[in-house]
Amino acid sequence: LFPYTTLFRSHHGCYKSLVVHLAVNLIALVSFCLKFSCSAAWAKHKVRYNPNKCFHNGISTAMKILHTSDWHLGHQLHGYNRDFEHQAFLDWLAQTLEQEQVDALLVAGDIFDTANPPASAWRMLYRFLARMAKSMPELNVVMIGGNHDSPSKLDAPHELLRAFDLHIVGGIHRQADGELDTERMLVPLTNKTGEQAAWVLAVPFLRSADLRTEDLDEEDDRLIKGVETLYGEVTAAARQIQT
Repeated sequence: LFPYTTLFRSHHGCYKSLVVHLAVNLIALVSFCLKFSCSAAWAKHKVRYNPNKCFHNGISTAMKILHTSDWHLGHQLHGYNRDFEHQAFLDWLAQTLEQEQVDALLVAGDIFDTANPPASAWRMLYRFLARMAKSMPELNVVMIGGNHDSPSKLDAPHELLRAFDLHIVGGIHRQADGELDTERMLVPLTNKTGEQAAWVLAVPFLRSADLRTEDLDEEDDRLIKGVETLYGEVTAAARQIQT
């Protein structure tokens, strides 16, 4: 599962990278609607989807995955905070996860509205995660940083949250030799029986400093090729684990 990324040239003539959450969310919404439309049709004809038939190498691959993004916790609208709205959304999300017995929650960036969110926004996030850890201890939670988020602030509680099987990847990390640390971006997803059924390549929003462009050819666009190279490294690492 990859964030959908595109590149464009601004009026300044410099390149910027933009994670197009809208396109992904639209696809997710269409898929969601189709799923329930088809479910209604199947129910009418007494045809049932059988997750017991979804197996790969003896492991069930049937999973319910809920994708969301752009929470922008801590956002203010013309000086007025939106805590009430954000809390209503998180309450709805928690209820949906519990009622639908979702296996994995994926949050694709912009958890907060600014790089320095207020304490109330952090409390809101932690309260939500604590509720899910208590009510759905088997839920897979994977969150990545977006362009509004501070990579270092999201990564600060990484080890603590990971102990509760909550994965937040704020930014990419490299080893002392400059090699990409792919391990922390490869997050396994487990099904309801506790078996690993999939991998998430949790690549956060990429900034120019994250890219390595030393070995590129002169004719290569350094930003586009840099992003391509990094995604290639993470994908290769995931495939190596599979083999």
